[in-house]
Amino acid sequence: LTRIAYQKPVGGIENVLTNIESAHLRGFEIQAGYDTGRVYADLGYSHYIKTEFCVDPSLISNNGTKPGCYEGGVPSGYIVNQIPPKQTLSVTLGARAFDERLTFGGTLNYVGARPVSGLGKGHEGDAGYVLLHHGWDAYATVDLFASFKVNEHFTIDAAIDNRTDVYY
Repeated sequence: LTRIAYQKPVGGIENVLTNIESAHLRGFEIQAGYDTGRVYADLGYSHYIKTEFCVDPSLISNNGTKPGCYEGGVPSGYIVNQIPPKQTLSVTLGARAFDERLTFGGTLNYVGARPVSGLGKGHEGDAGYVLLHHGWDAYATVDLFASFKVNEHFTIDAAIDNRTDVYY
């Protein structure tokens, strides 16, 4: 279900809720981990090869001439700002000490750009399109963590998220 700005044949624009005809997401994910007990590593990666969302072209334009399928969502639709990034990567490296009572490490998170092509400037400036498509630039953050098990009933955890203070 999405919202579209429908241009009426007799002028004016009306926001209409409608089902999209189709949504195609194609990609892959990989995940791996290695743990020796003393040190460990985890890796996660996802990559979208294709994202495509289609709606009846006659609902987007009164003459059906605008294309009905878009990589980045449907013009003025709710899905426009929910598209996942093209790729994400997470790498965690950690170690354990003192009979595994102390665990510490860090995580690098990379988030790629979100698909923004397909809607084009011709749609963003059209009257009635109130939900504009906003992409974002790729970014990376670094998180640090530590955990110390004092006894069977008490553990102290500490974390610093976004240690590099990246704005995203």
